[in-house]
Amino acid sequence: MSFADYSQTAEDHQSFLILVRHTGEKLSSKTFNRTWERIRKLRCVKVPGHDRRIYLRFKRAYPIENNEWGDFQAHRKVLGLLSVGSCLDVTEFQELFERYKKVKEQYSSTIFNSRLIVFGMNRDGTPLQDASLTNGDDDGSEVSESDDTDGNEPTAKFTIGSITPDTEDESKVPKENKHEAPKTATNNDSRRVPLAKAESFDSPSSPENPEGSFINGQHGTKSITDVKVKMGSNRTVDTASSGAGARSDMANGGVSKSGRPHSNSLTKDSRGAEVVFYPSTKRCADLEERLQEFAASLFFVLESKRLDRSFERSDKMQLLCTPFEKKDYVGVDTDTRSFKRRCQGRLRKHLADLSLQAGLPGEAILHYQTALDMLKSVNDWLWIGGCYEGLSSASVILAFPQTDVSPLKRNFSFSVKRAVSLNDSKMKGGGNNSMPNGMDLTREPKSGINPDDIIDKYREALVNYSKFKQAGVIEMEASLKACRILISQRKYLEASDFLQNVVYVNVQSMEEDKVQKYSSLSTLYTQIGFHRKAAFFKRIAAMQCVAPQIATPSWYQCYTLLLQAINGFSISLDPKEFLAGGPTGWPVLQLRVLNELVFSARKMGDPQLIIRHMAFLLHTMHDHLSAQDMREAVSTLESFTANCEGTPHPLAVENGLILPPVPMTHLPTVKSFKPLPLHPHLEPQKMSQKTPVFEIKSDNPFIYSPFTSNTNTNNNNATPGRAKAMMDFMWVAGDSCEVALHLSNPMADDLKITHMGLITEGVEFDTFPSTPSLPAESGPCLVKLVGMPKAAGELSITGYSTHVFGVRSFCKLKDIPRIENSAFQVEVVPSLPHIQLTTSLPKAASFFSAPEGANIVTSGTTALHAGQSQECTVTLQNVGNLPVDLIDVTLEDKYNTGILETVFSWNKENIISQLPLQPGSVGCFAVCIHGTSDFISNQGTDDDVVVSPARTFWGSRNVRSGTVTSLDGSTSDTVCLETVIRVQYSGGEGLEAGYCRHSSVGLSVDIQPSLAFSRWDVQPADSPEMCFLVLDGRNESRHDMEVRYGVDNSIVIEPNQVRRFAVKMRRINFPDLQGKDLYTTNLVGPVHAEGAGSSLLSDSEALKHSSLIASYVDIQWTVPILSVSGHASLDYLPWSSAQLAILQASPLHWDVTLNSKTYEPSCGVEVSQGELVSLDVQLTTDSDIPTMEGALLHIVCYQDNGNGYREYNTEEKVVTMGTNIIPLSEIASEDGFKHSCDFVFLTGGEYLLEVRCIMGNCDPGSELAGKPDRWTLLPAPKIIVCETSGNHSNERPRSSDPSGSKVKGSVQCLEERSICFPKENELHSEEHSQNSQQELNT
Repeated sequence: MSFADYSQTAEDHQSFLILVRHTGEKLSSKTFNRTWERIRKLRCVKVPGHDRRIYLRFKRAYPIENNEWGDFQAHRKVLGLLSVGSCLDVTEFQELFERYKKVKEQYSSTIFNSRLIVFGMNRDGTPLQDASLTNGDDDGSEVSESDDTDGNEPTAKFTIGSITPDTEDESKVPKENKHEAPKTATNNDSRRVPLAKAESFDSPSSPENPEGSFINGQHGTKSITDVKVKMGSNRTVDTASSGAGARSDMANGGVSKSGRPHSNSLTKDSRGAEVVFYPSTKRCADLEERLQEFAASLFFVLESKRLDRSFERSDKMQLLCTPFEKKDYVGVDTDTRSFKRRCQGRLRKHLADLSLQAGLPGEAILHYQTALDMLKSVNDWLWIGGCYEGLSSASVILAFPQTDVSPLKRNFSFSVKRAVSLNDSKMKGGGNNSMPNGMDLTREPKSGINPDDIIDKYREALVNYSKFKQAGVIEMEASLKACRILISQRKYLEASDFLQNVVYVNVQSMEEDKVQKYSSLSTLYTQIGFHRKAAFFKRIAAMQCVAPQIATPSWYQCYTLLLQAINGFSISLDPKEFLAGGPTGWPVLQLRVLNELVFSARKMGDPQLIIRHMAFLLHTMHDHLSAQDMREAVSTLESFTANCEGTPHPLAVENGLILPPVPMTHLPTVKSFKPLPLHPHLEPQKMSQKTPVFEIKSDNPFIYSPFTSNTNTNNNNATPGRAKAMMDFMWVAGDSCEVALHLSNPMADDLKITHMGLITEGVEFDTFPSTPSLPAESGPCLVKLVGMPKAAGELSITGYSTHVFGVRSFCKLKDIPRIENSAFQVEVVPSLPHIQLTTSLPKAASFFSAPEGANIVTSGTTALHAGQSQECTVTLQNVGNLPVDLIDVTLEDKYNTGILETVFSWNKENIISQLPLQPGSVGCFAVCIHGTSDFISNQGTDDDVVVSPARTFWGSRNVRSGTVTSLDGSTSDTVCLETVIRVQYSGGEGLEAGYCRHSSVGLSVDIQPSLAFSRWDVQPADSPEMCFLVLDGRNESRHDMEVRYGVDNSIVIEPNQVRRFAVKMRRINFPDLQGKDLYTTNLVGPVHAEGAGSSLLSDSEALKHSSLIASYVDIQWTVPILSVSGHASLDYLPWSSAQLAILQASPLHWDVTLNSKTYEPSCGVEVSQGELVSLDVQLTTDSDIPTMEGALLHIVCYQDNGNGYREYNTEEKVVTMGTNIIPLSEIASEDGFKHSCDFVFLTGGEYLLEVRCIMGNCDPGSELAGKPDRWTLLPAPKIIVCETSGNHSNERPRSSDPSGSKVKGSVQCLEERSICFPKENELHSEEHSQNSQQELNT
C-alpha cells in the first residue's frame, strides 16, 4: 500500500468507510460540493432497535489498493457507495446509471450497499417537464430492481423507505419494510401518475405519519419491520423493532401496469441497487434521513458478518492475508498446527475489528488480546502489530469517548438525539441489551488497558510494522494516530518523537502524496507548538507541489502553502505586526521565503500579488539587503508596476486570505511630521471687539448637542496610548497650508518619489502633490507638503500618501512609531482677504527691535536731522480673492512714552474713504515722519545741573544711538528710532466670523542732531507785554547752519559753535499758575536756568508749559549745503519757576507817580540830597478778574552795587515817611487801591524802589525784606540822589525832563542795559544766586 491517509485517528477504527463520488458531467462541482458538505456532516447514527451508535467516515476518493488491505484492518474497507449525479431525462439517466455501475464494480468486493442520488428529476423518476401532472409529492422515491417473474418486460417497484435486497446476492442485506407516507394532492386531487411500462403502488395513508417513517426519526409514528438476515449457516436471526402503526401489505395494493422507457437499464445487471430522485438540492429535505437509513443497512450487514465470523468452524477457517503475503503462502502446508494457529489468530483479530466497528469496543479488546496470544506463538509479527494497534484504538475509544455531533437540521420533521457514549454506567432507554452471540451488554468491560500504556502498545506496534517494508504506510499512519492521542493528552515532547518517526519511514509515494504528508506533519507540529519545524515542513510541502518530477506543477497550491508557512518563520504579512517590537527570526531565511513567495506569485501570473509581496520585502527587509540585492528588487518591482500600479488597498487571495496593504513608511523614512502655521502676516487673529464667532448662545437644556460647532475637543480614542494633537494655530479656508516632513533615504541609490501628498479627514481638503528626490543614504531632508482647505471646520491630518517604485501607499501616522501623535487637528476659519504692503522708502537692512507678533512684511528706513520732516507713502494692494471691508492702522510704541506719536502720523479718514478695497485694487496712505528731538545739548553743560523730563526718553537706552564725527574731530549723538505700523484688515466671511489678519511695516529713522540749546533764560523786555527768551544755540551738525528767528532775524552758526540770540515774545497767561506764588512754592528738581532760588516744576507741568511756550516761538534752521531745513522746538526745555514768573502775564495794572509825575522806566528821577520824594501807587485788576482779595502791598528802598549784590539796609540813608507795608482787603478792577508814601534820601547815590504785591493774608509786622513776592513792579523805579555842594563830584546830570513822566499799565519793564549771564563758578554761591535773580528781575 503506497497511499497513506494522513488524517486518520484512532477513532477511525470504529468508523464505516463510505465513498462519495461525483458521477456524470451534468452536475456542477458547486452543486456536488454543497451536497458533499451536507453528507459529511452525518458522523454518528444510532442503530434502531439497539443501544449502539455507528460512526461514518466519508471519502471522495479512495485507492483500490488500500481497499485490498481490508482483511488486515477492517476500517480500510469501503462498505458503502454514494454516487451523486444529475440528469433531465431518461437518456441522461441511463448514461448516469452506467457510470454508477462502473464505480460500483470497482469496489464490489467490499461494498455492502450503495445509492445513486439523482438531481434534476421528479421524486417519482419522471422528468421535470411532467411535474405538473404529479400530486406535488416532495418525498424522495427509491427505485428497487428485481427480475420479472413472468418473463415479460421487467417492471420497477417504487417503495418509500424500503430496501429490497437481491435474493441471489452473496451479500445478504437485511430487508427493511416501512410504511409509505400518504400523498397529499394539490387542489384536493389525490391520484398517482402512472409511469410508462412500470407498476405503481398506492400505499395506505396514515394521517398520523404524513411524512413516512424513517430510522432514528423524531416525526410521525415510527414503524420498523422485522429484519431477516440470511446467514451463511442457513439460519435466520430476527431483530425486532417496536413501533406504532400497522404495516400495509404491498402485494395487496392496487397495481396499475404501464410501460417505462428506462426499466431495462434499471433492472439489467443492477440487482441490489437503489436510486433516489430529487428535483434540486433545495428540495431534498429528507436527504439526511435517507443517509441514516443507508447507514443502518450497512450496520446490519456488518453485524451479520460479525456474527457469521464468531460462529465459524475452525475446520473451515481461511487464512486472511495482506496483499503482499498472498504469494508467500502459495504451496504452504495448511494442515500444520502453526498454520491453523495463524488462521485462528488472524481471524480473531479480524473479528475484533468487526466488533469495534459494530460499536462493541469492550468485546473487541477481548478478541485483540486473544489474537495476540495466538499470533505470538507463531511469530506473526505484522498481525501482532495490527493487534497492538487495534487494542490501543479500542482503549482510546473507551477512555476518551467521542462527542457526537448532531447532523444539521434541515426541517422541523427531523432531529437527532445527542448520542450517548458506550462507556456510560447506565444506558438510557429500554430495549434488549443481550447480544446475538450471548454476551450481555451490561457486563461488557467498561475500560481497556491503562491510558498510560496505550502509547507503549503503539510503540510495540511500530516495532513490529518496521520489520516489513511493505507495511511502511501502516507504520506511518500508526505514528500519526499515536501523535494525535498524545496531543490530546498534552504530551507534546512524546508526540514529537512519533512525528519524527513519520519522517524516517521510507515509503515510495507520489509527489502529490508527499505534499499531503508534509502538510500533515506541519499541522501536527503546529498543534504541539513546534512552529518553526511546522513552517519547515509546510515549506517542503510547497516545494513538492512544484517538484521537477511533476508534469503540471501546482503553483497556486505552492503559493497557498507558503502563505501558511510564513508565520513559523516569524513573518506576518501585516507590516505593523511584522515590525512591531523589533525584528525576530533569521533575516536570511525570511528573505528566502519571501523570494519564494514572490516567485510562486509570479508563476501564478498575478501581478498584484507580486507587487504586494515585493513591496513588503523592500519595506520590511531593506536593512538586510545588500546594495545589489536592493537594486535587483527595485528593478523587479518597477518592471511589474510599469504595467500594473500597486494598490494601497487590501488584496483578496483566491483562498480567502486578505493581504493587508503595505504602507512604505521606510522608503522614505519620515523622521518628523509637523503641520506649520501660516506666515505670521497671514495667520488669522481673533478680533477682540467682536463676539467669539462660534460662541453658542442657546436656551437648549441639553449639555451636549451634536450640532454644536467649534468643538475643539481632542479625540484620544483613535489609537490607545497615542492621542491626537490639537495645534495652537489656525488655518484659513482657501489659503495654502504646509506640513513639514524630514525624510531620509536608507538606500544606496537615489530615491525618487513621484507623488507625495497629505491624507486628511474632516473638512474638504485639496492636496498639492510634491515630487521630492532624495540622494543616496541622505540624512533628514526637509520636504514641505502643501494643501488647501476648502471650507471652515476642523481638519484632521492622519498621514501622507506616496508613490514610490510604482506602488501607491497610504501611510498613517499611527503606524509610524517615530511620530508621537496619531493625528494632528487644525481649526480652519472662514476665508479672509490678503493684502500686500509696500513703502516708498528704501528697505531697511536690519530691524532689531520688532515686538513679538509684529508680522513685519516690509520695511523702510530714512535719515533725518532733528526738526526735519519727511513723508512716506504706504501702498496696500489686495492680492486675494475677497474685498477688504475693514482696515485699521495703529502704531506700536515699544517705548511707552508717546514720543513715537510725534515722529509718525497719518490721516485715518483718508484710509477709511478708500474702503472697500476690491480684489486687485490698490490703496495708499501717507505717513509723515518728523525728526523729533529735545534740542538740548549735552556739551558745555553740567550733567548734575542739566536735567529735563524729556531726557527720560532721549537719554535712556531704549533707543539705539550712534556717533557722528565731524571734520574737526568733534562728535555728536545720532538717535535711531524703530517702530512698527500695524495694519489690521478683514472682509468677507472671515469678518462676519470675527477674524482678521495683521500685517506690519517696520520703519527705522536715524535722527541726527542739528541745532541744540545749551543755556536758556527769560528777560523782561522794554514793553510791559513783551519779554525776551535768551538762548545759547549750538550747531551739532557737520555743516554751517543758518538759524532764523523772530521777524527777519537770522544768524549763522558754524559746526560745534555756540551763539547767543534773544527771541522777543509776548508774555503768556498760564491759567493753571493763576494764584500761585512761583517764588515761595516748594518745588523740587535740579536747576537749569540763570538765577538763584528758581526751581523746576514737575515733569508733566514742565512739559505742558514748555509746549505752550514753544507755540509762541518759531525757530527755523537750514543747512544750505545739504538742502535740508527744519524747526527747532522748545517743547522739551525745562523752565524754572522764576522764569515762568517773568513769562507769566501779570493780572495787576500799576499806576506809579513820583513827585506827582508819571514814572518813565527809560530814565530815573533825579533829586537833591534831603529832597522829599513822593510815591503814589494805584493797583487795579484785569477785567477777567473782577476782584482780588487778601493782598499785602510792600514798598522798600535798596541799592544795587552792580556786582550782583543788593543792599537793603538803607535805614541810615533813607527816611521813609508813611506806611510802606499796607494790608489790602481787596483789589477791584474799576476803583482798585491807592497808596502814597514819601522818602527822604540822606546821602547821594542811586536808589531803587521795590514795589511788591503779595497775595494772601500776611502779618503787617512780619519781616518781608529780601523775600520774593508774587507780583513785583519791574523795572523798579530808579531815584538818582545828587549830593549838595561839597559833594559835587558825585553828582550826576539830571534828566532832561525833571518833572518826570507817567506810564499806565503794567510797569514790568526791561532796563536798557546789556544782558550778562553770571560766571559758571559763581552759580554755586547761594548769596550770589539770590542777587543775580534780583538783578534779572530789575
